[in-house]
Amino acid sequence: MKALNKKLAMIILSLLMSLSLLSNAFAESNASTDYESHWAKESIQKALDSGILKGYPDGTIRPNNQITRAEFFALVNNAFGFEKTAAITFSDIKNNSWAYPVVAKAQAAGYITGYPDGTIHPESQISREEAAVVVSHILSLKPSTEVLPFTDISRIAVWSKLAVLSIYEAKIMSGYPDGSFKPASQITRAEAVVTLLKALEARSAIYDRAGTFGPETEIETIHSTVMIKASNVKLQNLHITGDLIIGEEVGEGNAILNNVTVEGDTFIRGGGPNSIHIQGGSYNKITVQQLSSKQIRIVAVDVSGLEIVISKKSTGKGIILEGTFERVTIEADDVDIQTQNHTVVKEMIVAAQIKDVNIDLSENTSVSRLVLNSAIQVTGQGTITLAEVNADNVAFEKAPLQQTVGPAVTITPVVTGGGNGGSTGSNGGSTGGNGGSGSSVVGFFTQASFTGSFTSELRVKIDGQVISNFSLYYNNTLVAATTNGVVTTVNNVFSDLSKVKIQYNGSYWTDSDLSVAPTGGVDGSATSEVEILIHASFENAITSDMKVKIDGEIVTNYSLYYNNDLVTTTIDGVITTASSVFNDLSKLKIQYNGSFWTDSDSAAGTW
Repeated sequence: MKALNKKLAMIILSLLMSLSLLSNAFAESNASTDYESHWAKESIQKALDSGILKGYPDGTIRPNNQITRAEFFALVNNAFGFEKTAAITFSDIKNNSWAYPVVAKAQAAGYITGYPDGTIHPESQISREEAAVVVSHILSLKPSTEVLPFTDISRIAVWSKLAVLSIYEAKIMSGYPDGSFKPASQITRAEAVVTLLKALEARSAIYDRAGTFGPETEIETIHSTVMIKASNVKLQNLHITGDLIIGEEVGEGNAILNNVTVEGDTFIRGGGPNSIHIQGGSYNKITVQQLSSKQIRIVAVDVSGLEIVISKKSTGKGIILEGTFERVTIEADDVDIQTQNHTVVKEMIVAAQIKDVNIDLSENTSVSRLVLNSAIQVTGQGTITLAEVNADNVAFEKAPLQQTVGPAVTITPVVTGGGNGGSTGSNGGSTGGNGGSGSSVVGFFTQASFTGSFTSELRVKIDGQVISNFSLYYNNTLVAATTNGVVTTVNNVFSDLSKVKIQYNGSYWTDSDLSVAPTGGVDGSATSEVEILIHASFENAITSDMKVKIDGEIVTNYSLYYNNDLVTTTIDGVITTASSVFNDLSKLKIQYNGSFWTDSDSAAGTW
């Protein structure tokens, strides 16, 4: 009996195994015929072969089935290789759910945000416009127009319109034969697979061999990230909607960008001393990262608003700049920044708490504004219009034309270059001559001055010559800078002449006899006769119409000041006064022909 039972059990087991094989055979047959005649057959097979798509336990694909949000996220993670996870913040998914690791990867990748109530709805079916938003976000797509060709455009939600437009332009999703997009319709498994495969194709364009790429004349748009992974690659007439990466594979070779527009960011990781040449085009920001070589050169010509960031990953490297730059920001330790030939930098900023940085400015370099938030050596004979020093231990080989020193600075900036040794920064002492050894005669000249101070226009002579391009300091604080040799002063700032000094030609100077000489005319060399004329006057005041003569001639187009405050301006030479504001004639002055004047005898005549 036992033997019979054993034999019967073996027969049953054999029968079950046969049924199992037959079931698998039917499943395989179902799987092969499940999408055999489907319009997306090739894409489905490609997704299966690459591991992006997996079938159901029965072996079917079910291409026309709708897909849940979590299932779509799983396809996205498989397609783009998202493996990093993040803590889930959504309230409607439990940690024992199959979708929990899927959503954790999606949240780490940053392409999902959830609903306003803090849910993610993992088991809800995903619509076509929701899928478009996910893909557009991953690829950082931006549309170039705001015109959608679909017949049901009014049904596309405001929050998805730009995403739908961008993926349509990128040829990732299209409409139906009837001209509609059907934004609220649930996307099918087949549509999801096709969409993701096209997204992968659009994700990056890789140039891994030398050559010229891009049309000769027209602009070609690339809806993806572009990577240069070879030396001697030239890109031309391209509009890149993603990022541009100049890879370490460039080595010490060259990369040439002619009329290239990059909507995303540009990252430089390779190149040498003759390397990156940028001609025309437009860039959001160019970041220099970890380089494969010790030194890199960036040449920029005819590019407006170009911003360069020397990131922390550039530590220990040499960066050569040539051309025109809107802003250069230095964030790395131990870097040498050099400029070559004719280079213009509108703003250069050295970040705080970095060390061992040197900036060397070639003679034909000009920096409009240099902000120094860390100790630094600035060498070379380039021109710095304004230096803002916010850190100790700053040194210049050539003094800036203007300089401000932050309140936290305790060690005065110094000028170390030959012929400029007399300068000790805006807080230093004042010496005349080059190298602090000369005894040149320095004279301050004003159009008008008052007791104990002067508040009018100021000119400076050194050894009898009126100078230009100087900066004026009072009590070691920068007041103004000039390129035409004239500084207009205000509000009694110069009540102590011993605190007045100028910075000129790399040195600081004071008036050798601490006195102010009067000056008239435009060149500061003559004293003109000034008369104030009135119709009638009352005791201790002027209240009637007024005219002004200079050297016997009635003047027009002048402004009247009292106690350094503007009263009024005239174009016909006549000012009607009122309310006895002019009860002290010593406080009366006019501005005419670019200069300030007072009545030479402080008395009013009549006409």
